[in-house]
This record gives sequence, C-alpha cells and structure tokens, in this order.
Amino acid sequence: MAIIDLHNPISSIYTFGENYTGTILAYVIELILSKEKVAVKRLEGWNLSFSPYLFTQGFVKKNNAGVIKLKDLDGLQKVYHRWWDQNKKKSIEDLRADYKINPPLKNSNFQWF
Repeated sequence: MAIIDLHNPISSIYTFGENYTGTILAYVIELILSKEKVAVKRLEGWNLSFSPYLFTQGFVKKNNAGVIKLKDLDGLQKVYHRWWDQNKKKSIEDLRADYKINPPLKNSNFQWF
C-alpha cells in the first residue's frame, strides 16, 4: 500500500508500515505548494521543542476506490511530471497561487486523503 507515515518521533503512535518514496516525494510537493512559506530548521539533539518537525499520516487513492499500490506509482509519477512540464517556468509564488485552483492531482485518477 502507498501510505505515507512521517510520524512524530516523540509519539508512541505508529500505525503504518510501508512508505513508498514516490508517495513521500509527492507529499513534499503538495506541502511546498500549499504553504506560503516552508521553513526548514535543523533538528538538534532530538529536541522538538525548538525545531519544527514534519509529520503526518495520509494516503493516495486511485479512482476514489482504494489506496494505491506499488503498480500505481508510475501513473502517479506521470501526473506530477505532466503538471511540472506545464508549470516549471512559473515562480514559486505563482505556483502557490495556482495550487489553490489547480493542484497537481486535479483532473487525474488520484486523490490525497
């Protein structure tokens, strides 16, 4: 299953097992586009009080049916690649403004949940 689980390291809750790299990278694209600014600070000494840590749980569905499988990752990659080919000359500000109306998975068989 293509489930993303970037869990909080100080939490004892860990429910998912497999993370496909393609799903994680797709999530990072969505994260960068959906935020006005993404600040990255170094995690020093595992002290989360002073450093932001990216964690979430989610998954991608295909045709609103079930969680995508390994065989579906090629199709997911093609959707993001097509989106990038159409938008790569835009500034990050324009990409973020467009994201609200035209996210990468719009008009595709894939949806984030």
